[in-house]
Amino acid sequence: MKVHISLSTVADVEDGIRTFYLDTANNGHDYWGSSIYAGHQDAKASGSKGTRLISINLARWLFVNFSSRDFVVVKLDIEDAEYEIVPHLAQMKAGIVTDYLLVEWHHFDLGMAPAEVAIRGECQTM
Repeated sequence: MKVHISLSTVADVEDGIRTFYLDTANNGHDYWGSSIYAGHQDAKASGSKGTRLISINLARWLFVNFSSRDFVVVKLDIEDAEYEIVPHLAQMKAGIVTDYLLVEWHHFDLGMAPAEVAIRGECQTM
């Protein structure tokens, strides 16, 4: 079974509305730098003012849609938001319903680079 989230929804640490900044500068890479962070280099290069999208608490969503009996693979390529979401997944014990968590780690250029070491440790506790 595959479960997909709408393209107009962003993963987050809480349910609500989040501003999403579009990358319009990287045509050759399918606009890969869109982000929930206005300070992301590709959002800044694009001059994006952002668009408001529905956000979902990814940990809560996993618990609502899956049980420990399911085989669940989560792949995160979320342009720096992994530094916020992965610790939240660990804190909420989302590893109970997640068999594999695949994360594309980005170079966090918004002032939190030292957090990567702590977050990788958090992932090991999941």
